[in-house]
Amino acid sequence: MTTDMTSGSAYRHLWRYALPLMLGNWFQLCYNAADSVIAGRFIGARYLGAMAVFYLLPAFTNGFQGCFRGMGRLGVTLLGTLIQTSLRVVFTMLLAPRLGILGIAFACAGGWCVMLLVEVPLYLLRMRGREGAA
Repeated sequence: MTTDMTSGSAYRHLWRYALPLMLGNWFQLCYNAADSVIAGRFIGARYLGAMAVFYLLPAFTNGFQGCFRGMGRLGVTLLGTLIQTSLRVVFTMLLAPRLGILGIAFACAGGWCVMLLVEVPLYLLRMRGREGAA
């Protein structure tokens, strides 16, 4: 389905585009709040504190993934996600027996770091290629 956003009310088009994004963000906020309450109450403050620090990493990975999606390079986002998810499983299996629940937090951080190590060089190469073409 294609929508012509060049005709009709601009406000209507913006709201039709923005409303699902806003609702998605609201549901994500509710999920994160519930997760924080459950993690803080049942899992412990150390895990919650570690994850609070490590959640800076997905902000960067999501930014790069958004750039690649905007460029139409969905293969890069798929590659980064597959690598990140696979490594989180491996790191969890290695770290959780030794560190407990805190090992899972470190496994998440490890997966996100490797994802950035894959995506940042690809992004820089893409941007360098654009400068040469301009």
